[in-house]
Amino acid sequence: MPEISFNFHGLVGFVLNTDDPSAQDFFLHEYAYSRGKISPSMKVVRLHWNRGQQPGDRGEKMISHTHKGLARWKYAISIDAGMIDIVASGNHFALPMVHHMMVHPSLRFLVSMNQTILLHGAAVATGTQSFVFSGPGGMGKTTLSSLMLAERSDVWNLHADDYVFIQSDGHSFAYLTRSHLYRDLLRWLPEMRSRLTLPEQCRIEVLGLIRKYSREKIKWPVRLSQERLWPGHGMSHEAALGGLCILSRGKGIAPELNRFTPGPEDIDALLDMNFYEARHFITLMSKAFGASRTDQIVETWRKREEQILYRLHESSSFFKLALPGLTQHTKGIGDTVTRILLER
Repeated sequence: MPEISFNFHGLVGFVLNTDDPSAQDFFLHEYAYSRGKISPSMKVVRLHWNRGQQPGDRGEKMISHTHKGLARWKYAISIDAGMIDIVASGNHFALPMVHHMMVHPSLRFLVSMNQTILLHGAAVATGTQSFVFSGPGGMGKTTLSSLMLAERSDVWNLHADDYVFIQSDGHSFAYLTRSHLYRDLLRWLPEMRSRLTLPEQCRIEVLGLIRKYSREKIKWPVRLSQERLWPGHGMSHEAALGGLCILSRGKGIAPELNRFTPGPEDIDALLDMNFYEARHFITLMSKAFGASRTDQIVETWRKREEQILYRLHESSSFFKLALPGLTQHTKGIGDTVTRILLER
């Protein structure tokens, strides 16, 4: 099978083996900024993908899985100290799910062995320093970073849309995939609509209605390259972490920023959030390995990420950023947060 490799800043690699042109196209677009050769010493995730329901040709025992009734695939997975090997075959809807539920968390698992956490959060950077916005779902991570990029393009570069690599010594590295665009963001930044084709505009409206009437159970994005969504914006691939900002809902009408020293409950909250995002991967591992071995794997993984976060707060600043309710579509929040961060 043809082999395509991706190198994430020398921290971890991904190799795709497939004859399926649609799978090649998917990952070449999704990881366009990370295409590159992998050194023999790197930890690597390998995906062997076959289109359709036929099993792989390597003799593995394949496990069936279905997600939301549409995505159907079979898979086998093996894990050792330096590599995760995934064999999967499925239908058209399965490929993005295999990426989201298997490839992405596998990268996170392996990179945690290199004193690096792949943290769920959005991030912007000035070119030399970055600010990461994390916190529970619905706090406005992507909305805030998008408003900052839109309102202060003179200050901020693209750095991360949904996840970001952070090393324990206080450096962040971009995890730039295609932007996963949802209808709600267009209410804040309606000018983005002009960057979509007519079919994309129709699709984002339909998917928004599906998300609404499924009560957030079905969330499918429209995927756009960063160049299309943010034309003319620069990208920062590496930066010193200026601050990890934990978002919350404020009671006032203006954002409030406060430096704090994270305690065990704060670290646990970040870990709970990160592992909630990996819940499907954990389920798939349980089906493959059994509950006991999976619990051991997750416990070790969580301890590694916990140690990274504790070391990180010794080298970098943690902030609590309380935002006014992001329900009124009023411009200016991105500019205000920019000023607060630069004047901190």
